[in-house]
Order: sequence, then C-alpha cells, then structure tokens
Amino acid sequence: MEAEKWIRFTLLRSPERLTIQNNHIYYFGQKEHVDLSRFQCIYEVSIKEMVKDGKAILEITGTPQRVIKTMLAVEKLCCEVQEEYAMAEENEMLQSLVQWRCTDIPAVAETEITSSIERAYLSRKMSPVIIINGQKIKVSFNFRQQSAIAMTDHGKAYNFERKCLLEMDHAEMYTTLNGSFYQRIVEDSYKNQHKEKVQLYKKTGLEVVKIESIKNPLLRIHFELKKNALGGKAQTLYHRVPAQFCIPVCRAGFQRVYSQPEKQNLGAGLYFNETLDTLMRDQSNDFERDAMIYIFEAQVVTGKTTNGSPDLIVPPSQSADSLTRYDSVSGGTSTHVIFNSRQAYPEYLITCRQSSASP
Repeated sequence: MEAEKWIRFTLLRSPERLTIQNNHIYYFGQKEHVDLSRFQCIYEVSIKEMVKDGKAILEITGTPQRVIKTMLAVEKLCCEVQEEYAMAEENEMLQSLVQWRCTDIPAVAETEITSSIERAYLSRKMSPVIIINGQKIKVSFNFRQQSAIAMTDHGKAYNFERKCLLEMDHAEMYTTLNGSFYQRIVEDSYKNQHKEKVQLYKKTGLEVVKIESIKNPLLRIHFELKKNALGGKAQTLYHRVPAQFCIPVCRAGFQRVYSQPEKQNLGAGLYFNETLDTLMRDQSNDFERDAMIYIFEAQVVTGKTTNGSPDLIVPPSQSADSLTRYDSVSGGTSTHVIFNSRQAYPEYLITCRQSSASP
C-alpha cells in the first residue's frame, strides 16, 4: 500500500517541484553535498536545502522527468545516510558492552573497529579481514578463549583480547539472525493475549492489520541497565513513526531523527503517549490519513518527572543548585517526553489503518 501510494502521488503527478522531508539530511556531510551538486549538474535541476519547523527539507525544481530522476537519486542518498546512522548507533551500544583490545594497536579499541571485529566474531567468521589504520589485518579467532591472533600482510602477528559484558545467548541470537541484532516476529492477533489489544485499537477507530513482537537483545540489555538505574519501573506507552523508520527503530531504538511531533511544546525529546486517543490526536497533522499507520508499543522508563517546556533540550535540574536532573518531562497526564533513547524499548510494532467506520 505504501509503494502504491508513493507511485500514485509522486511518480504519476509529474511534478515540476518536489520536496523531500527527511531528518537524516541533517547528517549530510561533505560527500553528500558534493553528490547534491553533482545531481544538479547531471539532471539540470535546482536543489534547495532548508529547515522548516525543525524539519530538514530538500526542494527539487526542474522539468518533471528530471525532477523524478533527481528525487530517486536523493532518496537513495538518504537511505545510505540512514543506514550509516543506524550502524553507528548499534556500534556505540556494542562497544559499551564489548571491547577488543591490543596493547600494540590502541586503535583496535575505537568504536568502529572494535564493533567490526565483534560483528565478525559473533558471526563466527573464521578469518575475516579488518581494516585498521589503512592496513589490512587478517584476524583468526579463538572462540573458546575469546581472543584472536591478528596477522598483517607483512607477517607480523598481534594478540587481540576480548572483554565482554554481553551474554552468550545474545551472541547466538546474532548468529541465528544472519548478522542482525533484531528480529520481528509476526504474532497471531487472534490469540487471547492479543485480543484485548485489537479491541483497544478498534475503539480508537483503528483496524489492526499486523502485530509484530520485537526481539533485540542489544537494545534490551541497554534498556534494562537504564531501567534499573532509574528505579526499575517501566510503563507501556505509544509512539508513532513513518513507514520508512520502522526498521531503524527496531535496530537502533527510538531516535528524534526518526519521528518527532510538529509541535514540541514539552521540549526537544522523544514523545510518547499513554493512550491511543491522545497519540492520534497529537500527531494527526504529521501523517497522511490514507497511509498505513505504524505504532510502537514501548516499555518506557519515565523515572522522576516534571513539567516540560518548549526550550528544553535535556530534562531540567531538580533544584536551582543541583546537578541532578529529572529523568523525563510530561504535559498533563498523558504525554511523556524522554531525552535518552535508552529509556525506551520497542516491544511491539502494530501496523493498522483507519477503520472504515471512523470519522
């Protein structure tokens, strides 16, 4: 349905001006801006980059055929940056749990390198080649001793040591999922445990199309650590995202770049709602009505909370002279905002659509 809608409202309209809204544009670097300049020359179009209401936008102007070609090239660029962003988030989470070390090569402990080694280790690759300081190094793992011998092209050997807080069942999960830390499992919506959920959505005017449970041990362990640090209590809250960000949330958790309401009256954080009614009401202008609706049911740790305000980028201090901050902010009793993505875990992804009986 999403693809059909995109073709109908984008490709078939032959636009002379087209806008792409994607907050990953904020993360465009020199390479991406060079590519944008190249697109303008190749396709003879104008590309204007702007920020409107806190959202990154590219506006493409030209003849319809050239605008469409440029749009496809830019969308591909956004997908590449999106993948880099999700990978970086995974690497950061991974490095805080697992580190590879080498006395003679300190760079092994750097986030990207140690994560590359760990991914190869978890995948049970026997002799992967890792690039370190521009040099190719062949790594031979000793899985029993959680170590490795690294050999350069010149025949020099180094000892790598693995320091790990990650449990082995997580490693087995990674291998089972063919090199991924997450899994989406389609649930039977007719099971007793989900019948009440389906009815709850129905009362809100939403027809449940699919229920998927999310399994991500890497995200889960970070969430549990944060939950325990903030008192050990979590509650089920709702968060809505556009279709293209469902997979990134499952991989890297909730991020502001994936979804943020048009009106951020409580601060620049991650917004969650206690009820489906308030979720749909607060974000009714942020999503097109005829698209599929994607809602995450999340476990969220709000901890100590206070009232929010639009100027916040982190929670406020608990007192004027205190360095201790609140854990979240809220607006009334239904909307909660956290500023640390580790305080939320995506438990279920519910795909639904507006019920034909809804107004």
